[in-house]
Amino acid sequence: MVECKEDAKNNDSFQLNVAGKLIDFGICGRYNCPVASFLSIDKESVIGSIHNYFLDFFGDSIEYYWVVSDYKLFIPRLQNLSVCLSIGNMVDIADRFPSSPVLNHIENSFPMNNPFSPQSKFYQADSLLLILNVKSLLAILEQFQGRQASLTCTNSFDIRGLTEFVNRWKSGEACQKLEYLKVIILPTTEISWTEMLNAIGVKQIDETKTPPTHVLPRVRGWRCFGQKTDPIISHTYVVRETDNHVASISVHREIFSFGVWNKTEEEFLAMMD
Repeated sequence: MVECKEDAKNNDSFQLNVAGKLIDFGICGRYNCPVASFLSIDKESVIGSIHNYFLDFFGDSIEYYWVVSDYKLFIPRLQNLSVCLSIGNMVDIADRFPSSPVLNHIENSFPMNNPFSPQSKFYQADSLLLILNVKSLLAILEQFQGRQASLTCTNSFDIRGLTEFVNRWKSGEACQKLEYLKVIILPTTEISWTEMLNAIGVKQIDETKTPPTHVLPRVRGWRCFGQKTDPIISHTYVVRETDNHVASISVHREIFSFGVWNKTEEEFLAMMD
């Protein structure tokens, strides 16, 4: 979709009645696909009409994705619509979405140097794929309310941040919806994982048994449909005090992986019997 008719000027234009609204269409030469063209003042009604047409045609059992690569673009509020945001530089971006719906997925291309504000809706996103510094990483570990996060830290990291995160998860204070977390710490340095594992009170599966594999469909929108999280196969786990649910923990060189099971400790251990 474009907010002017320039894209369709050199092509044969046509009009369609879409959910009761006449909308101009053309063929975009760049992508060789139909493009709706409209004035900026009509964008809400045009996008709403097209979306309502899809709802009538495909039904409301399908999830629809609105993919945004420019924070200045309009983000509509529509039924069954998930919003995915891909931004190069996250500086001051979160504060520009005060009235936006909660996002399905957020990713960036350049390191975040400043955390989101404490009130930001970005902490509520279902999925994060971010490059960030240690200050921003610690803020996400403390405030994230979504389901999946893959975070790459680009400067020195104090392992106590992960220790505090796991202990808060175990107590039920943090990340109650979390399903999967992966933290990559760059540049690679010697990390005292043993010290951290001792500090969080991990439990161990009998070494003679093969641990179950934790893997989930990725919450990453339309581009990653069908893909799965990186598998976690580990003898190490922790238990949440509030519901006795288990999270597998894997540590290897610069990577920390944390996968939450929808199973109690008893159910989790029974998987290996």
